[in-house]
Formats: sequence, structure tokens, C-alpha cells
Amino acid sequence: MKTHPATQEVAEARLEENQLLKLVDQLPKGCQTIFKLYVIEGYTHKDIAKALEISVGTSKSQLNVAKSKLKAMIHLYYYQNEKKNEQAG
Repeated sequence: MKTHPATQEVAEARLEENQLLKLVDQLPKGCQTIFKLYVIEGYTHKDIAKALEISVGTSKSQLNVAKSKLKAMIHLYYYQNEKKNEQAG
């Protein structure tokens, strides 16, 4: 069975888990903590707020900041890798 070229490109473009975790570790400490607790560990905003002694709103806000920063970091990561591939090829 032959792989569709677009499908192959998507598969090659996927960020590996360890690469993603390295980017998460570059987030500001507060954002990083909230992101890991919510996304990776599965805690609710209510649980995070209680554990960290912050408001639910702060937890939600920090998660949104983390997502925005992470999205920008992922775009930069792909842009840099694309440039490396162009130079190598």
C-alpha cells in the first residue's frame, strides 16, 4: 500500500514527545507548572488552584499563556528545521 505524499509529510512533521517536553520545559515556570498539571497529569483547574493556592481564573489564564507560547515555539521549531533541511538538501 502506497502512502499518500501529504500523509507522509504530516507524519514526518509530527513533533516527537521528547521534543515537545523539551519545549514545555522552556516555558516560564508558572505556565510550565500549570501546563504539566493540567495537560499531562490531568488535574482540573479547581484542583490546581487549591494545590498552588491560586484562583481558578489564574490557572486558566496561565494555561492559555502556556498554550500561546508553546504554539509560537513549535512554529519556530518547524521553521528552523525547515531551513536546515533546505540548506542540507
